Amino acid sequence: MGIRSEIQAFDKAVKVAKEFADKDMNTVIIIATDHGTGGLTVGHRQITSVYDKAPLSSFTHIIKDAKLTGAGFAKKLNEERTNIAAVAKEAYGFDMNEAEIKKLKKLRTFKKQLAKWYQIDLTSVGLLVDT
Repeated sequence: MGIRSEIQAFDKAVKVAKEFADKDMNTVIIIATDHGTGGLTVGHRQITSVYDKAPLSSFTHIIKDAKLTGAGFAKKLNEERTNIAAVAKEAYGFDMNEAEIKKLKKLRTFKKQLAKWYQIDLTSVGLLVDT
């Protein structure tokens, strides 16, 4: 799912390289980025002041288990958007109330609203900014 699957694939590739280097004993592993993105963190407003001390699971459990990005969420909706609650439950395990369903039905895109409600967005400063 989005960047999460890319990070997982990278992690697996590094693991394979490390296993080879450990066996070979004559290999150095060098990992470098091909471009700068200004940093990438996952987090939410409630942990900003203790970000470095908070258990990883306190702010990654939702995105770790998410099955769809905001764009993927939108693609699963029917034209009338009557399946918003079912898609949210399937994709993120969320039980939505009527007010949340009503608000999402009116939106053109969902990423910012889902991130605000459920802290599932990727950020560059470790917190979500209300927009």
